[in-house]
Amino acid sequence: MAWKDDDDKEITGPKDGIWVSPTETWEIDHFVEEYLKDHSYKVNDKNRAIVKRTIDNYSGSNPIKRDDLIDYLNQKFKKS
Repeated sequence: MAWKDDDDKEITGPKDGIWVSPTETWEIDHFVEEYLKDHSYKVNDKNRAIVKRTIDNYSGSNPIKRDDLIDYLNQKFKKS
């Protein structure tokens, strides 16, 4: 069986998880929890939804690397 590449489908957003090392990935939900904790944000449903929505708009290429995504989120959520 061969992969079909003529189906006009595109993968958008980081659907495969976040690469935290060359051999380890995290699910999106786990990454969001860790991001909120590590950056001293309240860990609640509202903040989870905001971070996930922002990740959906991330235009970096797959595979998504944790450090690249953290830099992107930090730019979006600058603390004053």
